Amino acid sequence: TPTTTTPTTTSPSTANLLDNPGCESGFEGYNGYNANVAVASVRRSGASSCKVTGNGSTGDPFYSINAMESYENPAVGTSLTATAWVRSDTADGRVVHAAMRERGGSAPARTQYGTGLTLTTEWQQISALMFVNSAGRTAADFYVVQEPGSSGQVFYADDLSFGLTPTAPTTTTPPSPNSPSAQAMPVGDRPGW
Repeated sequence: TPTTTTPTTTSPSTANLLDNPGCESGFEGYNGYNANVAVASVRRSGASSCKVTGNGSTGDPFYSINAMESYENPAVGTSLTATAWVRSDTADGRVVHAAMRERGGSAPARTQYGTGLTLTTEWQQISALMFVNSAGRTAADFYVVQEPGSSGQVFYADDLSFGLTPTAPTTTTPPSPNSPSAQAMPVGDRPGW
């Protein structure tokens, strides 16, 4: 009699290290580099988003919002993913990137940028993927950067996420008792075995 088997599914891990992904709790958990970070009513979800305004304080030709929560002590080969939804008040050709940096240990810090996205007045998602490639790292960080960028320019970021790269769900179907893979292998009865 055929036996019915039920597939088993392992769900991916989707833990977000960021406790305040859309500046719902003020701008707690974020700071700006060469920029001011504030809460804005312009939003993709929830009640608010993070407003990032270049202030020119460092003289560098870029500015960013930085997540203050880091992934600590990542091992070599750890896969991390960062995403954010971004927009602007104007569609003037400015480009933003999601970026991650691994740091600590004897190797120099290394930054991995995601594909650049041209800002528009609509929400668009950006992302970056990084595999930690040096031993002894003490942290990996996430930020969203506009480069080039200058004082007075603004973008908004919402629904930020940072953590281990989710693995695709895997489905395992046990073999049917009548399939060859469920039968004992007849060892020794084949020529040349």
